Amino acid sequence: MPHEPVELPESDSLTPSSPLQPARYQVNEGKRAFAPNRRWGLVLGGLALIAGFFLVQVYGRVRAREALREELLARYDAEATPTAAEVRTFIGRLNGWITLAGREQPPPETFAADGFRWSEMHDWRGLYLRIEAEHTRDPEAIAASAREMSRDAITRCLGVSPVSARGLYDLARFLEPAWAEGLRTEDDTMRLRVLEDEMNRRLSRDVPLVRSMLRSHYFLLVVTRGGRGEGVVDAYVWDLERDQLLMSLRTRANGRLIPVRIGEGRGPWPSELDLGRSGAQDCSIAGALRAVAGEAVGIPSEPTVGVEDARP
Repeated sequence: MPHEPVELPESDSLTPSSPLQPARYQVNEGKRAFAPNRRWGLVLGGLALIAGFFLVQVYGRVRAREALREELLARYDAEATPTAAEVRTFIGRLNGWITLAGREQPPPETFAADGFRWSEMHDWRGLYLRIEAEHTRDPEAIAASAREMSRDAITRCLGVSPVSARGLYDLARFLEPAWAEGLRTEDDTMRLRVLEDEMNRRLSRDVPLVRSMLRSHYFLLVVTRGGRGEGVVDAYVWDLERDQLLMSLRTRANGRLIPVRIGEGRGPWPSELDLGRSGAQDCSIAGALRAVAGEAVGIPSEPTVGVEDARP
């Protein structure tokens, strides 16, 4: 049976002559039918909150750091700056004597002021510095050498107990303007905390000690030329209150080590290496200092006093 043609309804979408139309968002019950469902407003708001949180944290840390800096600078100005001016003046006075004593010509004369006695200086506050002559040319070299000064037996053999000037020159670095400038330019909070700890120690322990040094009665200076054991030694004592020389001389160490045992000893006898020669040399120098002041030494060692032509 033959098929009869079927007539289809006309439609624009099926008409070949109709142009193609692009897809459009269609609203279905208030929502987009196939658009990406991203809540950009919420995302941006969350990012803004996170950024604000970090900005608040950074600002708080900056404010805390600046508050700490202001506190440290205020304490430094109140407790350290007044002492700094006195220390600089005092050290400048000492450096003048040290530089003058470090010159090779002329050698110091053998001299002791009338009435000067070491035996009467037990209760005097004093300062002591031992330095090699080649380190006395400028204040920086003097300070560096003073900070490295090792202990010796000269003052113990003299029977006096002056304070080492090493502490004075060491604290001077804390009192220099460069230290406070470091507080002003430091941007690391942890580093500021370290500086705070150092400042607390300096202010509570070192500053009172240095202020007592500023009230010392005398300054004992020993200038070595080629070492105190082999070379010549120049010694000076200044009255800090009257700003005058009390004693001076040039000598050489020529002490002899005499081991002494009291009572019956059962232990091994110490060798000369164990006892060391430096103590004997230091006591020889001390003996020369006492002899200039007219005070006898315990065991005569014929110290060389006033060696005018001695050279390292």
